[in-house]
Amino acid sequence: MKTITQRSDFLSFSRKDTVYLSQYLVIQVRENRRAYVRLGITVSKRYGRAVERNQFRRRVKEAFRQSDLKDLGGIDFHVRAIHRLPISYEEIKASLQHVSQSFTQK
Repeated sequence: MKTITQRSDFLSFSRKDTVYLSQYLVIQVRENRRAYVRLGITVSKRYGRAVERNQFRRRVKEAFRQSDLKDLGGIDFHVRAIHRLPISYEEIKASLQHVSQSFTQK
Protein backbone atom coordinates (compact mmCIF):
# COMPACT_ATOMS: atom_id res chain seq x y z
CA MET A 1 0.00 0.00 0.00
CA LYS A 2 1.25 3.43 -0.93
CA THR A 3 -0.16 6.82 -0.10
CA ILE A 4 -1.48 9.54 -2.36
CA THR A 5 0.42 12.73 -1.61
CA GLN A 6 0.28 14.84 -4.77
CA ARG A 7 -2.43 17.48 -5.03
CA SER A 8 -2.97 16.59 -8.69
CA ASP A 9 -3.76 12.99 -7.71
CA PHE A 10 -6.39 14.17 -5.24
CA LEU A 11 -7.89 16.51 -7.83
CA SER A 12 -8.09 13.71 -10.37
CA PHE A 13 -10.85 12.09 -8.32
CA SER A 14 -14.02 13.16 -10.08
CA ARG A 15 -17.73 13.02 -9.49
CA LYS A 16 -17.86 10.09 -11.91
CA ASP A 17 -15.84 7.88 -9.59
CA THR A 18 -17.54 5.41 -7.30
CA VAL A 19 -18.45 6.98 -3.95
CA TYR A 20 -19.34 5.15 -0.75
CA LEU A 21 -21.00 7.14 2.02
CA SER A 22 -21.19 6.15 5.63
CA GLN A 23 -22.35 8.05 8.65
CA TYR A 24 -18.87 9.47 9.19
CA LEU A 25 -16.86 9.00 5.98
CA VAL A 26 -16.89 9.62 2.25
CA ILE A 27 -14.79 7.05 0.38
CA GLN A 28 -14.07 7.67 -3.29
CA VAL A 29 -12.73 4.78 -5.36
CA ARG A 30 -11.17 4.76 -8.81
CA GLU A 31 -8.96 2.51 -10.85
CA ASN A 32 -5.33 3.33 -11.48
CA ARG A 33 -2.80 1.79 -13.84
CA ARG A 34 -0.53 0.51 -11.13
CA ALA A 35 -0.12 -2.91 -9.60
CA TYR A 36 -0.68 -1.64 -6.06
CA VAL A 37 -3.31 0.11 -3.97
CA ARG A 38 -2.95 3.77 -2.99
CA LEU A 39 -4.69 5.47 -0.08
CA GLY A 40 -5.30 9.18 0.24
CA ILE A 41 -6.74 10.76 3.38
CA THR A 42 -8.13 14.28 3.56
CA VAL A 43 -9.09 15.92 6.84
CA SER A 44 -10.22 19.53 6.96
CA LYS A 45 -9.12 21.94 9.66
CA ARG A 46 -12.79 22.10 10.59
CA TYR A 47 -12.43 18.55 11.88
CA GLY A 48 -10.38 19.73 14.82
CA ARG A 49 -6.90 20.49 15.98
CA ALA A 50 -3.82 18.87 14.49
CA VAL A 51 -3.78 16.15 17.13
CA GLU A 52 -7.35 15.10 16.30
CA ARG A 53 -6.71 15.19 12.55
CA ASN A 54 -3.58 13.07 12.92
CA GLN A 55 -5.42 10.57 15.13
CA PHE A 56 -8.05 10.25 12.40
CA ARG A 57 -5.36 9.64 9.77
CA ARG A 58 -3.65 7.00 11.90
CA ARG A 59 -6.94 5.23 12.56
CA VAL A 60 -7.84 5.18 8.87
CA LYS A 61 -4.41 3.85 7.88
CA GLU A 62 -4.54 1.09 10.47
CA ALA A 63 -8.12 0.10 9.58
CA PHE A 64 -7.10 0.01 5.92
CA ARG A 65 -4.11 -2.23 6.73
CA GLN A 66 -6.39 -4.60 8.62
CA SER A 67 -9.00 -4.73 5.81
CA ASP A 68 -9.10 -6.85 2.68
CA LEU A 69 -8.84 -3.73 0.51
CA LYS A 70 -5.06 -3.59 0.76
CA ASP A 71 -4.81 -6.82 -1.25
CA LEU A 72 -6.60 -5.39 -4.29
CA GLY A 73 -4.39 -4.07 -7.06
CA GLY A 74 -4.77 -1.05 -9.28
CA ILE A 75 -7.19 0.96 -7.14
CA ASP A 76 -6.98 4.37 -5.46
CA PHE A 77 -9.00 5.17 -2.34
CA HIS A 78 -9.68 8.70 -1.10
CA VAL A 79 -11.10 8.86 2.43
CA ARG A 80 -12.60 12.06 3.84
CA ALA A 81 -14.23 12.78 7.18
CA ILE A 82 -17.74 14.21 7.03
CA HIS A 83 -18.33 15.39 10.57
CA ARG A 84 -16.22 16.83 13.29
CA LEU A 85 -17.40 14.08 15.58
CA PRO A 86 -14.68 11.88 17.04
CA ILE A 87 -14.71 8.69 15.01
CA SER A 88 -13.64 5.49 16.70
CA TYR A 89 -11.43 2.89 15.10
CA GLU A 90 -14.32 0.40 15.05
CA GLU A 91 -16.55 2.81 13.10
CA ILE A 92 -13.83 3.43 10.53
CA LYS A 93 -13.17 -0.29 10.24
CA ALA A 94 -16.90 -0.97 9.73
CA SER A 95 -17.06 1.62 6.95
CA LEU A 96 -14.09 0.08 5.17
CA GLN A 97 -15.57 -3.39 5.66
CA HIS A 98 -18.73 -2.20 3.91
CA VAL A 99 -16.65 -0.99 0.95
CA SER A 100 -14.79 -4.30 0.90
CA GLN A 101 -18.06 -6.24 0.77
CA SER A 102 -19.25 -4.05 -2.09
CA PHE A 103 -16.13 -4.94 -4.07
CA THR A 104 -16.54 -8.66 -3.52
CA GLN A 105 -20.13 -8.48 -4.79
CA LYS A 106 -19.05 -6.95 -8.13
